[in-house]
Amino acid sequence: MRCLTCGAAPPLLTVRASGPFSSSGTAPAGKLFPLTLTAEQVSAAAHLTSLRLSMSVNGGKTWRPVRLHRAGGRWLALVSNPGAGGYVSLRTSAADSAGDSALATTIRAYATVPGTGSHS
Repeated sequence: MRCLTCGAAPPLLTVRASGPFSSSGTAPAGKLFPLTLTAEQVSAAAHLTSLRLSMSVNGGKTWRPVRLHRAGGRWLALVSNPGAGGYVSLRTSAADSAGDSALATTIRAYATVPGTGSHS
């Protein structure tokens, strides 16, 4: 067990997603939208053993897996944004060789808007 009162911050496993969002934080509706995922705070003695991404377009009622492609220390995904506009929710799960794991769900992670880009 790690000491949480020893003065050092615990190495919390965190997954971050980024993409070419508009200045208002939206993505184009009805398009494949690229996301880059990075894992942060993996302890120096450990390595990431699994990373999964799922998406929902109905507020988390149902989830679909999103295929990830590893590119060095990051993972690339193409998310199929809903055609009529709406919201995309994201769920990530990750684990490392030290036995740490993380599950994060963000309902309405980003909005999709018709006519906001040409990603395909």
